[in-house]
Amino acid sequence: MMRRWAVLALLGVSCNDLPAVAPERFACVADTVAVDGAYECPASHYCANSSCTPRLNCVTDDRLGCTPESTRCELSSSADRAAVSCQPGIFTVTSTPVRDLDACPCPDGLACTALATLSTTVTDALAYPLFILPASLQPARLPVGPLGIRGEIERARTCTSPCGSEVDCGAGYTCRAATVLEGRASGGADLGRHTVGVCFPDLLTVTTTAAEQPDPGLCRTQADCTVAAGRFEGHCKAGVEVIPDHPTDPAGAGWGDHRAMLTRCVVDGQGVTEGRGCTTSAECRSGACVRNQCATLCDPADRRFCPGGCVDAEVERKTPSGDTIRDRIFVCART
Repeated sequence: MMRRWAVLALLGVSCNDLPAVAPERFACVADTVAVDGAYECPASHYCANSSCTPRLNCVTDDRLGCTPESTRCELSSSADRAAVSCQPGIFTVTSTPVRDLDACPCPDGLACTALATLSTTVTDALAYPLFILPASLQPARLPVGPLGIRGEIERARTCTSPCGSEVDCGAGYTCRAATVLEGRASGGADLGRHTVGVCFPDLLTVTTTAAEQPDPGLCRTQADCTVAAGRFEGHCKAGVEVIPDHPTDPAGAGWGDHRAMLTRCVVDGQGVTEGRGCTTSAECRSGACVRNQCATLCDPADRRFCPGGCVDAEVERKTPSGDTIRDRIFVCART
């Protein structure tokens, strides 16, 4: 070490002049705590194949998302971290409600996810306190006390598919931060190393009123945005929302700047009407431009407003900063 500093001094190079190295380029030996009590990789990464790899790594050829025809976003966890990565296989379902709360059985590849009530107030309505329950925990119950958990909203317990970004989730689902409880190291600062993402449904089918939904403002059709439906009079419109990190166990840099398209009741119903021509979703009153036509938002479970049924369509929106957000929502099929 002394020889290295001597060479740098002779060359007139200081520590501040050394080039920054991206975390994923760091070499590592193991994904465990080192002798000095620290990890070799930052909290946003883990050690895989002797290099620090992003924990939310469902990426194909440097593009977000796995290959739908051959790979799926899968979860793995240990005592020191949790991570998602593309693995061989496909999902037959994205999520399903849990019927047996004690066993919490889930189809292959899906994780039993619980929505907690917290002892502290969460100011951001979109910051869902989601936790992934261990398969070995019988009966499956959230531990009251740790991580601010006070209880659970039982109607929200769902088998969900893991995700690394919004690209991994289909229409009607949003990639939200969730903390994996299985294998979590006891004691010490976890630094969000066990927080990944799950495709959580935007609207829960087991609830009976809008007030029972995790986010009462979300909608599927224009009919949802009425006082009679439990919301205010407005227009159902798709727009870009910032999806926050986990409220009590944030992944930090691992979660990053996460944004998604959500359909929400808004007062503003201005724009081009459905069926008219468009070039971007921002032009449409519904907020959805599909194949150069403003589309009507719809609910797959309710065909009253869409006789031809609903289709899963990709839409895009430019943010004020110029970024392009691509996502999937339900729209009425063209007749």
